[in-house]
Amino acid sequence: MAQRLQTPRSQGVGNVIESVAQEVAPFGIEFTLAEPGPTATNFGAGLISPPPMAVYDHTPAGEIRQALANENVEDFGIFSNGDKVARAMIDSVDLSPAPKRQVYGSNALRRIEEVYRGRLDRYRYS
Repeated sequence: MAQRLQTPRSQGVGNVIESVAQEVAPFGIEFTLAEPGPTATNFGAGLISPPPMAVYDHTPAGEIRQALANENVEDFGIFSNGDKVARAMIDSVDLSPAPKRQVYGSNALRRIEEVYRGRLDRYRYS
């Protein structure tokens, strides 16, 4: 549920990063797109949110708002260990060549596979 909101934005960012990476590669500049799934953090503790608008109630943004308001964190799926994810991201800085993408967590990998499988099916059957 929660990853639906993040996926289109992440795909757009991923496309931009891949394009820019090609442009700056001749200068020795590398990029890694970090793609963590739901990660156990205290992010929501300091979240200040405007009043809800009914128009968003039945959208991915509305679903996330409801899950956060009701403290239904299990709606976000399997959580990765925040310390392990942070350490893996930091360690990836020393990799050369830099990996194009780093996926952290089984939930993130599952969602990415679903998205690409759906795309391939649309291409195949259109």
